[in-house]
Amino acid sequence: MKNKEKFAKEIVELACNESDIAVSKATGNPIDCSIIEYDCCALYEGGTYNDDTCRGALREWAESEYIEKPVINKRDRAFLEYIGTGINYITRDMDGGLFIYISKPHKLIDCWESSECESDKGLKFFKLDFPMVKWSDEEPWIIDDLKKLEVVEEYEYLEQKARIIPETFEVGEGKDWEAIGNIFDNPELIGETKDGESR
Repeated sequence: MKNKEKFAKEIVELACNESDIAVSKATGNPIDCSIIEYDCCALYEGGTYNDDTCRGALREWAESEYIEKPVINKRDRAFLEYIGTGINYITRDMDGGLFIYISKPHKLIDCWESSECESDKGLKFFKLDFPMVKWSDEEPWIIDDLKKLEVVEEYEYLEQKARIIPETFEVGEGKDWEAIGNIFDNPELIGETKDGESR
């Protein structure tokens, strides 16, 4: 899906109001150019801008593929404040466990490890989600970057979790725990039955 398709309604609304269109760096959404500072617009790359360069940048953005920005829920965001200063990184190991680090860790075969002598800082006893932190990440997440994400009440896939799991998998003996785990690791799977049909 391209940006022009994702934000078609917003673009039409701005065009009908005869507004010049900017794209907010903070949200990734198109907004009225007159209410944003130039350096807060994702279309601005420095130098002198005029109507022609803005239109060219806007067209390029509109034709680009939409990339969904990660968000963070209130509980995960509050945890980041709880851990205080000094903790700088968070990762997820291959088994799904979350870990925090003072020094930047590097990725091994099935886990992350800091080159410094840090004690195990596993988060398994905390009720946390952090779905944006994945084992497939090439770099650890920086805590300060997570703090800058838009805060939401709850992650979209978790709002559906209680409804999806009972309908999708058999309860009791023989339930497919691996498939359930896959849903939590891959929220895009939500909406499919075990037969592969869309809901």
